[in-house]
Amino acid sequence: YLKNNFLKKNEIFTINKQSAIVVSKPTSGDKIKGKKGVYISWTTNNDAGQEVDIYYSLDEGTKWTFIKTLPASTGNMIWKVPDVEKSYPKCKVKIVSKKDKSLLGYSRGFFTIRSN
Repeated sequence: YLKNNFLKKNEIFTINKQSAIVVSKPTSGDKIKGKKGVYISWTTNNDAGQEVDIYYSLDEGTKWTFIKTLPASTGNMIWKVPDVEKSYPKCKVKIVSKKDKSLLGYSRGFFTIRSN
C-alpha cells in the first residue's frame, strides 16, 4: 500500500493493464425475453487479435454455451436469445480472444432471461 504517496523499500506493487475486451451490453439488471433479439456490444484493443468467440451462461458462469465467432473489431451483434421455460436471473455474456484465451471480458453483473 502507499503511505505518503511513496513506496517503501522492497514493497511489491502491481500495474494493472487495461482489459483487452470490455463487454458493455447486456448489462446488470437487464431483463430480456426468450426468443427476442438483443444487442451484445463490446470493445477490444489490439491485444485481443483478429477474432473473438462469444458465449452466454444461464447459471452465473458455471456452464458456457457458444454463440458464434466474429471479427473482434465488429463491436456488436444481435443475439437471438434462447427460448427458455423459466426465468434465469443470473445470466452473463463472455467474449474471448481466439488468439489468447486469457484475454476475455464479461458482461457487468447479471441480467435476466425470462420465459415468454
